[in-house]
Amino acid sequence: MEHLRALLGSGDPGGGEAGLPLGVLFSRCQTVYAQQDQLVTSRDPDLIDSALTLLARTQSAVESAGIFSANEDADDLATADVKFLLVPFYIGSLLSAAPVTPGASGSAAVARLSAVQRALPALGTFLHRCEQYDMLGVLGRNAMDAASSGAAPDPAAKRTFKVEKFKREKALGAALAGLEARRAAAAAQEREDEAAAAGAAPGITRGGVDGVAVAGAAAAAAAAAAGGGAGAGAGSAIVAAASRGAGAGGGSGGALDEEDERQLWKWRVELCVLRALDMQASLKQEDEMLQHVTAREAAAPGPSGSGRPGGAGAAADSNGPSEAERAMLMEKLRGICRDLDGGRREQMKRDVFKPSHILPTLTVEEAGEIEGREAMEREARQAKAEAKEAARRAALDSDEEDEEDKRKARAWDDYRDANPRGAGNSKLRPCG
Repeated sequence: MEHLRALLGSGDPGGGEAGLPLGVLFSRCQTVYAQQDQLVTSRDPDLIDSALTLLARTQSAVESAGIFSANEDADDLATADVKFLLVPFYIGSLLSAAPVTPGASGSAAVARLSAVQRALPALGTFLHRCEQYDMLGVLGRNAMDAASSGAAPDPAAKRTFKVEKFKREKALGAALAGLEARRAAAAAQEREDEAAAAGAAPGITRGGVDGVAVAGAAAAAAAAAAGGGAGAGAGSAIVAAASRGAGAGGGSGGALDEEDERQLWKWRVELCVLRALDMQASLKQEDEMLQHVTAREAAAPGPSGSGRPGGAGAAADSNGPSEAERAMLMEKLRGICRDLDGGRREQMKRDVFKPSHILPTLTVEEAGEIEGREAMEREARQAKAEAKEAARRAALDSDEEDEEDKRKARAWDDYRDANPRGAGNSKLRPCG
Protein backbone atom coordinates (compact mmCIF):
# COMPACT_ATOMS: atom_id res chain seq x y z
CA MET A 1 0.00 0.00 0.00
CA GLU A 2 2.85 2.37 0.78
CA HIS A 3 4.33 1.55 -2.61
CA LEU A 4 1.03 2.53 -4.22
CA ARG A 5 0.92 5.80 -2.28
CA ALA A 6 4.44 6.60 -3.39
CA LEU A 7 3.61 5.67 -6.97
CA LEU A 8 0.50 7.82 -7.14
CA GLY A 9 2.18 10.67 -5.32
CA SER A 10 5.34 10.62 -7.46
CA GLY A 11 3.71 12.40 -10.38
CA ASP A 12 1.74 15.61 -10.39
CA PRO A 13 -1.84 14.69 -11.28
CA GLY A 14 -2.18 17.98 -13.00
CA GLY A 15 0.45 17.19 -15.58
CA GLY A 16 3.53 15.61 -14.07
CA GLU A 17 2.65 12.28 -15.66
CA ALA A 18 2.03 13.76 -19.08
CA GLY A 19 5.65 13.33 -20.12
CA LEU A 20 5.89 9.67 -19.09
CA PRO A 21 5.95 6.99 -21.80
CA LEU A 22 2.67 5.22 -22.42
CA GLY A 23 4.16 1.91 -21.34
CA VAL A 24 5.17 3.34 -17.95
CA LEU A 25 1.68 4.76 -17.45
CA PHE A 26 0.18 1.35 -18.24
CA SER A 27 2.56 -0.35 -15.81
CA ARG A 28 1.34 2.02 -13.09
CA CYS A 29 -2.26 1.23 -14.03
CA GLN A 30 -1.51 -2.46 -13.58
CA THR A 31 -0.10 -1.74 -10.13
CA VAL A 32 -3.31 0.12 -9.23
CA TYR A 33 -5.43 -2.80 -10.45
CA ALA A 34 -3.27 -5.35 -8.61
CA GLN A 35 -3.78 -3.47 -5.32
CA GLN A 36 -7.39 -2.50 -5.89
CA ASP A 37 -8.67 -4.37 -2.84
CA GLN A 38 -6.26 -2.57 -0.53
CA LEU A 39 -7.07 0.72 -2.23
CA VAL A 40 -10.80 0.25 -1.72
CA THR A 41 -10.38 -0.96 1.86
CA SER A 42 -8.35 2.12 2.75
CA ARG A 43 -11.38 4.34 1.95
CA ASP A 44 -8.97 7.18 1.21
CA PRO A 45 -10.85 9.46 -1.22
CA ASP A 46 -7.71 11.38 -2.21
CA LEU A 47 -5.80 8.20 -3.01
CA ILE A 48 -8.74 6.76 -4.96
CA ASP A 49 -9.13 10.01 -6.89
CA SER A 50 -5.41 9.95 -7.71
CA ALA A 51 -5.74 6.40 -9.00
CA LEU A 52 -8.75 7.32 -11.13
CA THR A 53 -6.87 10.35 -12.45
CA LEU A 54 -3.95 8.12 -13.44
CA LEU A 55 -6.27 5.68 -15.21
CA ALA A 56 -8.12 8.48 -17.00
CA ARG A 57 -4.84 10.11 -18.07
CA THR A 58 -3.60 6.77 -19.42
CA GLN A 59 -6.84 6.26 -21.33
CA SER A 60 -6.56 9.77 -22.76
CA ALA A 61 -2.97 9.06 -23.80
CA VAL A 62 -4.07 5.85 -25.53
CA GLU A 63 -6.78 7.70 -27.42
CA SER A 64 -4.40 10.52 -28.36
CA ALA A 65 -1.86 8.03 -29.70
CA GLY A 66 -4.48 6.65 -32.08
CA ILE A 67 -3.70 3.04 -31.19
CA PHE A 68 -7.23 1.82 -31.87
CA SER A 69 -9.29 2.60 -34.95
CA ALA A 70 -12.87 1.69 -35.81
CA ASN A 71 -11.92 0.27 -39.21
CA GLU A 72 -9.23 -2.12 -37.91
CA ASP A 73 -9.36 -5.78 -37.00
CA ALA A 74 -7.11 -8.15 -35.02
CA ASP A 75 -4.51 -8.38 -37.81
CA ASP A 76 -4.00 -4.60 -37.74
CA LEU A 77 -3.34 -4.44 -33.99
CA ALA A 78 0.31 -4.66 -32.97
CA THR A 79 1.29 -7.14 -30.29
CA ALA A 80 2.73 -4.41 -28.08
CA ASP A 81 -0.62 -2.55 -28.19
CA VAL A 82 -2.93 -5.42 -27.16
CA LYS A 83 -2.42 -4.68 -23.48
CA PHE A 84 -3.87 -1.17 -23.82
CA LEU A 85 -7.30 -2.74 -24.36
CA LEU A 86 -7.37 -3.34 -20.60
CA VAL A 87 -7.24 0.33 -19.53
CA PRO A 88 -11.03 0.98 -19.70
CA PHE A 89 -11.59 -2.30 -17.86
CA TYR A 90 -9.32 -1.09 -15.05
CA ILE A 91 -11.34 2.14 -14.89
CA GLY A 92 -14.68 0.33 -14.71
CA SER A 93 -13.38 -2.13 -12.12
CA LEU A 94 -12.14 0.59 -9.76
CA LEU A 95 -15.26 2.74 -10.17
CA SER A 96 -17.53 -0.23 -9.44
CA ALA A 97 -15.68 -1.17 -6.25
CA ALA A 98 -14.58 2.19 -4.82
CA PRO A 99 -16.63 3.70 -1.98
CA VAL A 100 -18.24 7.08 -2.60
CA THR A 101 -18.70 10.18 -0.48
CA PRO A 102 -21.72 12.47 -0.78
CA GLY A 103 -20.88 15.47 -2.92
CA ALA A 104 -22.57 18.84 -3.19
CA SER A 105 -25.98 17.17 -3.36
CA GLY A 106 -25.39 15.59 0.05
CA SER A 107 -26.76 12.27 -1.19
CA ALA A 108 -24.75 9.06 -1.21
CA ALA A 109 -27.20 7.61 -3.75
CA VAL A 110 -26.48 10.39 -6.23
CA ALA A 111 -22.71 9.98 -5.78
CA ARG A 112 -22.90 6.21 -6.24
CA LEU A 113 -25.17 6.58 -9.27
CA SER A 114 -22.60 8.90 -10.83
CA ALA A 115 -19.85 6.32 -10.27
CA VAL A 116 -21.98 3.52 -11.73
CA GLN A 117 -22.86 5.59 -14.77
CA ARG A 118 -19.15 6.28 -15.32
CA ALA A 119 -18.20 2.62 -14.90
CA LEU A 120 -20.78 1.23 -17.33
CA PRO A 121 -19.50 3.16 -20.40
CA ALA A 122 -15.91 2.18 -19.55
CA LEU A 123 -16.83 -1.51 -19.43
CA GLY A 124 -18.90 -1.07 -22.59
CA THR A 125 -15.91 0.45 -24.39
CA PHE A 126 -13.71 -2.42 -23.27
CA LEU A 127 -16.16 -5.09 -24.44
CA HIS A 128 -16.86 -3.28 -27.73
CA ARG A 129 -13.17 -3.06 -28.58
CA CYS A 130 -12.60 -6.69 -27.64
CA GLU A 131 -15.45 -7.62 -29.95
CA GLN A 132 -13.97 -5.46 -32.73
CA TYR A 133 -10.57 -7.14 -32.45
CA ASP A 134 -12.08 -10.63 -31.96
CA MET A 135 -10.73 -11.09 -28.43
CA LEU A 136 -13.95 -11.91 -26.60
CA GLY A 137 -13.40 -15.65 -26.75
CA VAL A 138 -16.13 -18.17 -27.43
CA LEU A 139 -17.87 -17.72 -24.07
CA GLY A 140 -17.68 -13.93 -24.19
CA ARG A 141 -19.05 -13.87 -27.72
CA ASN A 142 -21.94 -16.15 -26.75
CA ALA A 143 -22.74 -13.99 -23.72
CA MET A 144 -22.69 -10.81 -25.83
CA ASP A 145 -24.98 -12.40 -28.41
CA ALA A 146 -27.40 -13.56 -25.71
CA ALA A 147 -27.43 -10.08 -24.13
CA SER A 148 -28.05 -8.36 -27.47
CA SER A 149 -30.97 -10.69 -28.26
CA GLY A 150 -32.83 -9.45 -25.17
CA ALA A 151 -34.33 -12.87 -24.44
CA ALA A 152 -34.73 -14.04 -20.85
CA PRO A 153 -31.85 -16.35 -19.87
CA ASP A 154 -32.72 -20.01 -19.63
CA PRO A 155 -31.75 -21.42 -16.20
CA ALA A 156 -30.19 -24.51 -17.76
CA ALA A 157 -28.23 -22.41 -20.25
CA LYS A 158 -27.15 -20.07 -17.47
CA ARG A 159 -25.84 -22.97 -15.41
CA THR A 160 -24.04 -24.42 -18.42
CA PHE A 161 -22.43 -21.04 -19.07
CA LYS A 162 -21.15 -20.86 -15.50
CA VAL A 163 -19.65 -24.33 -15.74
CA GLU A 164 -17.94 -23.59 -19.05
CA LYS A 165 -16.68 -20.24 -17.77
CA PHE A 166 -15.14 -21.86 -14.70
CA LYS A 167 -13.43 -24.47 -16.87
CA ARG A 168 -12.19 -21.80 -19.28
CA GLU A 169 -10.77 -19.66 -16.47
CA LYS A 170 -8.97 -22.68 -15.05
CA ALA A 171 -7.51 -23.62 -18.44
CA LEU A 172 -6.40 -20.07 -19.15
CA GLY A 173 -4.81 -19.81 -15.72
CA ALA A 174 -2.77 -22.97 -16.31
CA ALA A 175 -1.64 -21.82 -19.77
CA LEU A 176 -0.70 -18.35 -18.55
CA ALA A 177 1.19 -19.80 -15.59
CA GLY A 178 3.23 -21.91 -18.01
CA LEU A 179 4.20 -18.90 -20.10
CA GLU A 180 5.06 -16.89 -17.01
CA ALA A 181 7.29 -19.71 -15.71
CA ARG A 182 9.10 -19.77 -19.05
CA ARG A 183 9.59 -16.01 -18.90
CA ALA A 184 10.97 -16.11 -15.36
CA ALA A 185 13.30 -19.03 -16.12
CA ALA A 186 14.60 -17.33 -19.26
CA ALA A 187 15.23 -14.12 -17.35
CA ALA A 188 17.17 -16.04 -14.69
CA GLN A 189 19.25 -17.81 -17.35
CA GLU A 190 19.97 -14.52 -19.06
CA ARG A 191 21.29 -13.08 -15.80
CA GLU A 192 23.58 -16.07 -15.36
CA ASP A 193 24.89 -15.72 -18.92
CA GLU A 194 25.63 -12.03 -18.37
CA ALA A 195 27.47 -12.80 -15.15
CA ALA A 196 29.47 -15.57 -16.87
CA ALA A 197 30.35 -13.27 -19.76
CA ALA A 198 31.62 -10.68 -17.29
CA GLY A 199 34.08 -13.33 -15.98
CA ALA A 200 32.94 -13.11 -12.38
CA ALA A 201 32.75 -16.64 -11.00
CA PRO A 202 30.94 -15.61 -7.79
CA GLY A 203 28.56 -13.62 -9.92
CA ILE A 204 27.42 -16.77 -11.72
CA THR A 205 26.19 -18.29 -8.50
CA ARG A 206 24.68 -15.00 -7.44
CA GLY A 207 22.96 -14.73 -10.82
CA GLY A 208 21.41 -18.16 -10.35
CA VAL A 209 20.04 -17.13 -6.97
CA ASP A 210 18.79 -13.88 -8.42
CA GLY A 211 17.12 -15.81 -11.24
CA VAL A 212 15.18 -17.88 -8.71
CA ALA A 213 14.24 -14.68 -6.94
CA VAL A 214 13.02 -13.23 -10.20
CA ALA A 215 10.86 -16.32 -10.78
CA GLY A 216 9.49 -16.08 -7.26
CA ALA A 217 8.77 -12.38 -7.66
CA ALA A 218 6.95 -13.05 -10.92
CA ALA A 219 4.79 -15.69 -9.24
CA ALA A 220 4.04 -13.37 -6.31
CA ALA A 221 3.15 -10.54 -8.66
CA ALA A 222 0.88 -12.93 -10.55
CA ALA A 223 -1.04 -13.92 -7.43
CA ALA A 224 -1.38 -10.30 -6.31
CA ALA A 225 -2.57 -9.17 -9.72
CA ALA A 226 -5.22 -11.85 -9.94
CA GLY A 227 -6.79 -11.57 -6.54
CA GLY A 228 -6.25 -7.86 -6.04
CA GLY A 229 -8.47 -6.64 -8.82
CA ALA A 230 -11.79 -8.19 -8.06
CA GLY A 231 -11.25 -11.25 -5.91
CA ALA A 232 -11.35 -13.66 -8.83
CA GLY A 233 -10.19 -17.27 -9.05
CA ALA A 234 -7.00 -18.89 -10.16
CA GLY A 235 -7.77 -18.37 -13.85
CA SER A 236 -6.84 -14.70 -13.60
CA ALA A 237 -3.91 -15.13 -11.21
CA ILE A 238 -1.42 -13.71 -13.69
CA VAL A 239 -3.28 -10.78 -15.21
CA ALA A 240 -0.63 -8.23 -14.23
CA ALA A 241 2.49 -10.35 -13.78
CA ALA A 242 4.17 -9.60 -17.15
CA SER A 243 3.79 -5.83 -17.02
CA ARG A 244 7.52 -5.38 -16.40
CA GLY A 245 8.61 -7.49 -19.41
CA ALA A 246 5.94 -6.57 -21.93
CA GLY A 247 4.98 -3.08 -20.82
CA ALA A 248 7.17 -0.03 -20.80
CA GLY A 249 10.63 -1.45 -21.35
CA GLY A 250 11.25 -2.34 -17.70
CA GLY A 251 12.82 -5.82 -17.41
CA SER A 252 14.12 -8.27 -19.93
CA GLY A 253 10.83 -9.94 -20.87
CA GLY A 254 12.24 -13.46 -21.00
CA ALA A 255 12.49 -15.69 -24.05
CA LEU A 256 8.91 -15.35 -25.31
CA ASP A 257 8.72 -14.67 -29.01
CA GLU A 258 6.15 -12.32 -30.51
CA GLU A 259 3.60 -15.05 -31.08
CA ASP A 260 3.77 -16.22 -27.46
CA GLU A 261 3.69 -12.64 -26.21
CA ARG A 262 0.58 -11.90 -28.24
CA GLN A 263 -1.11 -15.07 -27.02
CA LEU A 264 -0.23 -14.14 -23.45
CA TRP A 265 -2.03 -10.80 -23.69
CA LYS A 266 -4.96 -12.25 -25.62
CA TRP A 267 -5.56 -14.74 -22.82
CA ARG A 268 -5.35 -11.97 -20.23
CA VAL A 269 -7.86 -9.90 -22.16
CA GLU A 270 -10.21 -12.89 -22.40
CA LEU A 271 -10.06 -13.42 -18.64
CA CYS A 272 -10.93 -9.77 -18.07
CA VAL A 273 -13.80 -10.09 -20.56
CA LEU A 274 -15.37 -12.85 -18.46
CA ARG A 275 -15.02 -10.68 -15.37
CA ALA A 276 -16.34 -7.58 -17.12
CA LEU A 277 -19.51 -9.38 -18.23
CA ASP A 278 -20.39 -10.25 -14.62
CA MET A 279 -19.51 -6.75 -13.47
CA GLN A 280 -21.61 -5.13 -16.18
CA ALA A 281 -24.70 -7.18 -15.33
CA SER A 282 -24.37 -6.30 -11.63
CA LEU A 283 -23.88 -2.59 -12.34
CA LYS A 284 -26.95 -2.47 -14.60
CA GLN A 285 -29.10 -3.83 -11.79
CA GLU A 286 -27.58 -1.37 -9.35
CA ASP A 287 -28.16 1.48 -11.79
CA GLU A 288 -31.88 0.72 -11.95
CA MET A 289 -32.17 0.61 -8.16
CA LEU A 290 -30.20 3.80 -7.68
CA GLN A 291 -32.36 5.65 -10.17
CA HIS A 292 -35.44 4.71 -8.15
CA VAL A 293 -33.75 5.82 -4.93
CA THR A 294 -32.63 9.17 -6.34
CA ALA A 295 -36.06 9.78 -7.87
CA ARG A 296 -37.68 9.15 -4.50
CA GLU A 297 -35.22 11.51 -2.80
CA ALA A 298 -35.88 14.20 -5.38
CA ALA A 299 -39.65 13.87 -4.89
CA ALA A 300 -39.44 14.04 -1.07
CA PRO A 301 -41.29 17.13 0.28
CA GLY A 302 -39.36 19.91 1.96
CA PRO A 303 -39.94 21.14 5.50
CA SER A 304 -42.79 23.39 4.39
CA GLY A 305 -44.72 20.40 2.96
CA SER A 306 -45.10 22.15 -0.41
CA GLY A 307 -43.70 19.21 -2.36
CA ARG A 308 -40.48 20.96 -3.34
CA PRO A 309 -37.23 19.03 -2.83
CA GLY A 310 -35.81 19.98 0.52
CA GLY A 311 -32.33 21.38 1.00
CA ALA A 312 -29.98 20.86 3.89
CA GLY A 313 -32.71 21.79 6.33
CA ALA A 314 -35.04 19.24 4.81
CA ALA A 315 -32.63 16.42 5.59
CA ALA A 316 -32.58 17.45 9.23
CA ASP A 317 -36.24 18.47 9.71
CA SER A 318 -38.14 15.95 7.60
CA ASN A 319 -39.08 12.49 8.75
CA GLY A 320 -36.93 10.88 6.01
CA PRO A 321 -33.75 8.95 6.70
CA SER A 322 -30.59 10.74 7.73
CA GLU A 323 -27.43 10.78 5.66
CA ALA A 324 -25.91 8.01 7.78
CA GLU A 325 -29.00 5.85 7.22
CA ARG A 326 -28.87 6.58 3.50
CA ALA A 327 -25.22 5.57 3.38
CA MET A 328 -26.09 2.32 5.14
CA LEU A 329 -28.93 1.78 2.67
CA MET A 330 -26.54 2.24 -0.24
CA GLU A 331 -24.15 -0.31 1.22
CA LYS A 332 -27.03 -2.76 1.57
CA LEU A 333 -28.10 -2.12 -2.02
CA ARG A 334 -24.58 -2.81 -3.24
CA GLY A 335 -24.54 -6.02 -1.23
CA ILE A 336 -27.88 -7.03 -2.76
CA CYS A 337 -26.48 -6.39 -6.24
CA ARG A 338 -23.48 -8.53 -5.49
CA ASP A 339 -25.78 -11.28 -4.20
CA LEU A 340 -27.98 -11.05 -7.28
CA ASP A 341 -24.97 -11.29 -9.50
CA GLY A 342 -23.68 -14.05 -7.27
CA GLY A 343 -20.24 -14.20 -5.73
CA ARG A 344 -18.73 -16.32 -8.40
CA ARG A 345 -16.93 -18.74 -6.15
CA GLU A 346 -19.88 -19.32 -3.81
CA GLN A 347 -22.33 -19.50 -6.69
CA MET A 348 -20.23 -22.16 -8.37
CA LYS A 349 -20.00 -24.12 -5.14
CA ARG A 350 -23.78 -24.01 -4.71
CA ASP A 351 -24.95 -24.57 -8.27
CA VAL A 352 -22.14 -26.16 -10.20
CA PHE A 353 -20.66 -28.65 -7.77
CA LYS A 354 -23.78 -29.70 -5.91
CA PRO A 355 -24.33 -33.48 -6.05
CA SER A 356 -26.73 -34.93 -8.59
CA HIS A 357 -28.24 -37.32 -6.03
CA ILE A 358 -30.03 -36.87 -2.72
CA LEU A 359 -27.55 -36.81 0.12
CA PRO A 360 -28.02 -39.32 2.99
CA THR A 361 -29.86 -38.05 6.05
CA LEU A 362 -28.93 -40.90 8.41
CA THR A 363 -25.72 -42.58 9.41
CA VAL A 364 -25.27 -46.36 9.09
CA GLU A 365 -25.57 -46.76 12.87
CA GLU A 366 -28.83 -44.78 13.00
CA ALA A 367 -30.30 -46.77 10.10
CA GLY A 368 -29.30 -50.03 11.84
CA GLU A 369 -30.98 -48.96 15.05
CA ILE A 370 -34.20 -48.09 13.20
CA GLU A 371 -34.23 -51.41 11.32
CA GLY A 372 -33.60 -53.35 14.53
CA ARG A 373 -36.42 -51.54 16.32
CA GLU A 374 -38.81 -52.18 13.41
CA ALA A 375 -37.85 -55.89 13.31
CA MET A 376 -38.57 -56.28 17.02
CA GLU A 377 -41.94 -54.56 16.66
CA ARG A 378 -42.76 -56.77 13.66
CA GLU A 379 -41.90 -59.93 15.62
CA ALA A 380 -44.03 -58.76 18.53
CA ARG A 381 -47.03 -58.15 16.24
CA GLN A 382 -46.56 -61.57 14.60
CA ALA A 383 -46.36 -63.36 17.96
CA LYS A 384 -49.47 -61.53 19.14
CA ALA A 385 -51.37 -62.51 15.99
CA GLU A 386 -50.30 -66.16 16.33
CA ALA A 387 -51.36 -66.22 19.97
CA LYS A 388 -54.74 -64.74 19.06
CA GLU A 389 -55.24 -67.34 16.30
CA ALA A 390 -54.24 -70.16 18.66
CA ALA A 391 -56.74 -68.93 21.25
CA ARG A 392 -59.48 -68.81 18.64
CA ARG A 393 -58.73 -72.38 17.48
CA ALA A 394 -58.65 -73.58 21.05
CA ALA A 395 -62.17 -72.21 21.60
CA LEU A 396 -63.56 -74.39 18.76
CA ASP A 397 -64.88 -77.90 19.34
CA SER A 398 -63.80 -80.84 17.18
CA ASP A 399 -66.74 -80.59 14.74
CA GLU A 400 -66.24 -76.86 14.16
CA GLU A 401 -62.53 -77.37 13.69
CA ASP A 402 -63.10 -80.15 11.13
CA GLU A 403 -65.63 -78.00 9.26
CA GLU A 404 -63.17 -75.10 9.06
CA ASP A 405 -60.40 -77.36 7.74
CA LYS A 406 -62.73 -78.81 5.07
CA ARG A 407 -63.80 -75.31 4.01
CA LYS A 408 -60.15 -74.24 3.57
CA ALA A 409 -59.38 -77.43 1.59
CA ARG A 410 -62.36 -76.85 -0.76
CA ALA A 411 -61.28 -73.23 -1.33
CA TRP A 412 -57.77 -74.38 -2.20
CA ASP A 413 -59.10 -77.05 -4.61
CA ASP A 414 -61.31 -74.48 -6.33
CA TYR A 415 -58.32 -72.16 -6.76
CA ARG A 416 -56.17 -74.93 -8.24
CA ASP A 417 -58.94 -75.87 -10.69
CA ALA A 418 -59.26 -72.21 -11.82
CA ASN A 419 -55.48 -71.76 -12.05
CA PRO A 420 -53.81 -74.93 -13.37
CA ARG A 421 -50.07 -75.30 -13.12
CA GLY A 422 -48.21 -73.28 -15.79
CA ALA A 423 -51.31 -71.35 -16.92
CA GLY A 424 -49.64 -67.97 -16.39
CA ASN A 425 -46.39 -68.80 -18.19
CA SER A 426 -45.55 -67.45 -21.64
CA LYS A 427 -45.66 -69.97 -24.48
CA LEU A 428 -42.46 -68.51 -25.86
CA ARG A 429 -40.59 -69.02 -22.58
CA PRO A 430 -42.20 -71.92 -20.67
CA CYS A 431 -41.23 -72.19 -17.06
CA GLY A 432 -42.48 -75.65 -16.18
